[in-house]
Amino acid sequence: MKYRTIVLALLCTLFICLEIGSQNTEGGLDYRSLGLLIDHDKAADTIKVSSKGAVKGQSITKTSRVNKEVLQRVIAKHPRKLCFEMIYFDEEATALFDQLSDLEEITLINTNVGDNAIRHLSKIKSLKGITVINGNITDESIFTFAQMTELEYLKLDRNLFIPWTADRLLQKLLPDTKVEVSI
Repeated sequence: MKYRTIVLALLCTLFICLEIGSQNTEGGLDYRSLGLLIDHDKAADTIKVSSKGAVKGQSITKTSRVNKEVLQRVIAKHPRKLCFEMIYFDEEATALFDQLSDLEEITLINTNVGDNAIRHLSKIKSLKGITVINGNITDESIFTFAQMTELEYLKLDRNLFIPWTADRLLQKLLPDTKVEVSI
């Protein structure tokens, strides 16, 4: 009976470590089952969520996924700065972006974030900067960005479809924002 109790306790501990995450040597959380590394740089007040083991040039659909539960954990930390790299977002997760009420800066590199996610981000009044590199932003987001008058900077680089005149149009619509658009 004692042996069975010890084995059950060890199995429960192992399950909790794999499911919830365990501390790694860098101080971040390693979500092995999702292939994610979540690191909180307290000095820079930044949370970085990246795909563990992703290779540059790898298809976005073959990278790690951020689901609703993972994003809820990030939201609970009330980040001011957030960076996602080599991540595929579930649709339910991007719908939670507007709950990042303290967020000032977000960087999205090699993600599937598109126009719908930008609509959710536009509801965050504290947001001062957005960078989207290799995302799915289209011309549909131009007028959503135009409503974000508190932005200090907006950088769009190599997205799905941005017209070559987008930088001039966005600069006209957001005169106090530093706008960089690369096609």
